[in-house]
Amino acid sequence: RGYRRDRRPVALNFAYLAAIFKELGHTVEYALDRAVAGADLYIFNPALLTLDLEHQAMQEILAKRPTARILITGPVAFSMPEAFSDLDVKVVRGEAEMLFWKLDEVLASEDQVVSVGSVKDLDSLPWPDWSMFNYRTFRMKYDFWKFPTALVQLSRGCTFTCNYCPYIMVENKTRFRDPESVVEEIRYGAEHYGFRSFKFRDPLFGLDRKRSLELADRISKLPFKIQFSIESRIDLMREETLIRLRGAGLTSITVGIETPNEETLRRYKRAPIKDDRQQDFVRFCRDLGIRTVAGFMIGFPEDTEASILGVLAYARRVNPTYANFNIVTPYPGTPFYAEVKDAIEETDFSRY
Repeated sequence: RGYRRDRRPVALNFAYLAAIFKELGHTVEYALDRAVAGADLYIFNPALLTLDLEHQAMQEILAKRPTARILITGPVAFSMPEAFSDLDVKVVRGEAEMLFWKLDEVLASEDQVVSVGSVKDLDSLPWPDWSMFNYRTFRMKYDFWKFPTALVQLSRGCTFTCNYCPYIMVENKTRFRDPESVVEEIRYGAEHYGFRSFKFRDPLFGLDRKRSLELADRISKLPFKIQFSIESRIDLMREETLIRLRGAGLTSITVGIETPNEETLRRYKRAPIKDDRQQDFVRFCRDLGIRTVAGFMIGFPEDTEASILGVLAYARRVNPTYANFNIVTPYPGTPFYAEVKDAIEETDFSRY
């Protein structure tokens, strides 16, 4: 029931792009399932499942407004630029927020595919602008009980090498923000938009422990209480770190357990964590009043009915507050996709 009533925030990079284009002097409008008539510039962030629909929408825009410019960003643009070779569009490979500095360069390029790299100084970006989204309805009930909810980041990128993960396609390292700037963004979000909970979208929150503890201390000094959640690895979260974060308002942690089969994890370059440590972690979080959301994966090429049932049994033993079960999906551009692509029978991404 909680999941059905969730109204998740729009992707954080959309709010960043809204702020960026406003600062560049543009009027910005967000369109979810329709193309806004009369715009000079359209930016698409296509998903695999809706790639055919978004491709069709681009064709319709260009037919009705031949002078309009279209930019395509995101993981699909990075890994599958050839999917748009039949359209008069620009494919932006890299982080879309780089358009803050490189918009004119991208539009002027004679190449269809333009590499822009990634943002080196995350604090040089304007704070996300949520004003054009229906932000008052944003809520994530498995993480929080105070709403509305915003998204925020202390860091970007991941240093691990799981070969099925699209996180590391653009850059396989981590960049950090200044905790003071992050807390000021939280303060602004609470005071200006009324946000009462914040989900950190760092793939590896806690990789820089000192920075994470400074963040907790600064959140604790705010003149109001907030709730926040994080995503991390169990081996990055010491007990004393969890205690400090809980004191600052941490309510939920999402961790990837994937499978109890260490051989499978190593096969796909995922660093395993001992079973007893995972169970101790969940137990300690429960004692502190922190919810745990554990992600599990089924459908690796080596999986059998018995191994999948073993994942389900292990999830019961670990006993997180919530368990997410995801089917292993080869994402174009990842080493895993290259490894298994000849065995993929369904090539229609709308049914992927």
